[in-house]
Amino acid sequence: MKMRTSIAIALLLGCVAGATLRDVIVVPARAAGAPPGPRYEYKTVKFPVTLGTEPTDYERVMNQFGDKGWRYVGSHQSMAGYVLHFEREVASAPAPAPSPAAQEIPPK
Repeated sequence: MKMRTSIAIALLLGCVAGATLRDVIVVPARAAGAPPGPRYEYKTVKFPVTLGTEPTDYERVMNQFGDKGWRYVGSHQSMAGYVLHFEREVASAPAPAPSPAAQEIPPK
Protein backbone atom coordinates (compact mmCIF):
# COMPACT_ATOMS: atom_id res chain seq x y z
CA MET A 1 0.00 0.00 0.00
CA LYS A 2 2.82 2.38 0.89
CA MET A 3 4.51 1.63 -2.49
CA ARG A 4 1.34 2.61 -4.40
CA THR A 5 1.10 5.88 -2.49
CA SER A 6 4.74 6.69 -3.26
CA ILE A 7 4.23 5.96 -6.95
CA ALA A 8 1.08 8.09 -7.07
CA ILE A 9 2.85 11.03 -5.39
CA ALA A 10 5.85 10.74 -7.74
CA LEU A 11 3.54 10.66 -10.74
CA LEU A 12 1.60 13.69 -9.50
CA LEU A 13 4.82 15.65 -8.88
CA GLY A 14 6.10 14.75 -12.35
CA CYS A 15 2.89 16.00 -13.96
CA VAL A 16 2.99 19.26 -12.00
CA ALA A 17 6.66 19.81 -12.92
CA GLY A 18 5.98 19.06 -16.58
CA ALA A 19 3.01 21.46 -16.73
CA THR A 20 5.00 24.19 -14.96
CA LEU A 21 8.15 23.88 -17.08
CA ARG A 22 6.28 23.46 -20.39
CA ASP A 23 6.27 27.20 -21.09
CA VAL A 24 9.93 27.57 -20.13
CA ILE A 25 11.11 24.78 -22.40
CA VAL A 26 8.75 24.84 -25.41
CA VAL A 27 8.28 28.56 -26.07
CA PRO A 28 11.95 29.37 -26.86
CA ALA A 29 11.92 26.62 -29.48
CA ARG A 30 9.17 28.53 -31.28
CA ALA A 31 10.85 31.91 -31.16
CA ALA A 32 8.89 34.88 -32.46
CA GLY A 33 9.83 35.81 -35.99
CA ALA A 34 11.42 32.46 -36.77
CA PRO A 35 10.45 31.18 -40.20
CA PRO A 36 8.02 28.28 -40.14
CA GLY A 37 9.34 24.83 -40.95
CA PRO A 38 8.85 23.20 -44.33
CA ARG A 39 5.37 22.19 -45.46
CA TYR A 40 4.69 19.02 -47.41
CA GLU A 41 2.03 17.73 -49.74
CA TYR A 42 1.28 14.06 -50.10
CA LYS A 43 0.07 11.78 -52.88
CA THR A 44 -1.10 8.19 -52.89
CA VAL A 45 -1.00 6.08 -56.03
CA LYS A 46 -2.91 2.84 -56.54
CA PHE A 47 -0.79 0.20 -58.21
CA PRO A 48 -2.75 -2.93 -59.13
CA VAL A 49 -0.86 -6.21 -59.06
CA THR A 50 -1.73 -8.61 -61.82
CA LEU A 51 -0.13 -11.69 -63.24
CA GLY A 52 2.78 -10.42 -65.28
CA THR A 53 3.54 -7.29 -63.21
CA GLU A 54 7.30 -6.86 -63.30
CA PRO A 55 9.57 -5.04 -60.81
CA THR A 56 10.47 -2.64 -63.63
CA ASP A 57 6.82 -1.48 -63.65
CA TYR A 58 7.23 -0.27 -60.06
CA GLU A 59 10.53 1.39 -60.90
CA ARG A 60 9.00 3.18 -63.86
CA VAL A 61 6.17 4.64 -61.76
CA MET A 62 8.48 5.62 -58.93
CA ASN A 63 10.91 7.28 -61.34
CA GLN A 64 8.07 9.22 -62.98
CA PHE A 65 7.07 10.68 -59.64
CA GLY A 66 10.70 11.24 -58.64
CA ASP A 67 11.28 13.26 -61.81
CA LYS A 68 8.45 15.57 -60.71
CA GLY A 69 9.93 16.13 -57.25
CA TRP A 70 7.98 13.50 -55.33
CA ARG A 71 9.83 11.38 -52.75
CA TYR A 72 8.71 7.81 -52.02
CA VAL A 73 7.85 7.42 -48.33
CA GLY A 74 6.22 4.00 -48.16
CA SER A 75 3.53 1.65 -49.36
CA HIS A 76 0.93 -0.75 -48.11
CA GLN A 77 -0.91 -3.66 -49.63
CA SER A 78 -4.60 -3.40 -50.43
CA MET A 79 -7.10 -5.90 -51.80
CA ALA A 80 -6.40 -4.73 -55.36
CA GLY A 81 -2.62 -4.42 -55.18
CA TYR A 82 -0.38 -1.80 -53.58
CA VAL A 83 -0.83 1.82 -52.60
CA LEU A 84 2.37 3.86 -52.96
CA HIS A 85 2.86 7.01 -50.86
CA PHE A 86 4.86 10.05 -51.98
CA GLU A 87 5.62 13.46 -50.49
CA ARG A 88 7.29 16.66 -51.62
CA GLU A 89 8.05 19.97 -50.02
CA VAL A 90 5.59 22.71 -50.89
CA ALA A 91 7.23 25.77 -52.39
CA SER A 92 5.48 29.13 -52.71
CA ALA A 93 3.73 27.79 -55.81
CA PRO A 94 3.40 23.98 -55.86
CA ALA A 95 4.59 22.17 -58.95
CA PRO A 96 1.89 20.48 -61.01
CA ALA A 97 0.98 16.95 -59.99
CA PRO A 98 1.52 14.08 -62.43
CA SER A 99 -1.28 13.60 -64.91
CA PRO A 100 -4.22 11.43 -63.81
CA ALA A 101 -3.16 8.82 -66.36
CA ALA A 102 0.11 8.35 -64.47
CA GLN A 103 -1.64 8.03 -61.10
CA GLU A 104 -3.44 4.78 -61.83
CA ILE A 105 -1.47 2.13 -63.65
CA PRO A 106 -3.77 -0.04 -65.79
CA PRO A 107 -3.21 -3.78 -65.59
CA LYS A 108 -1.40 -5.44 -68.48
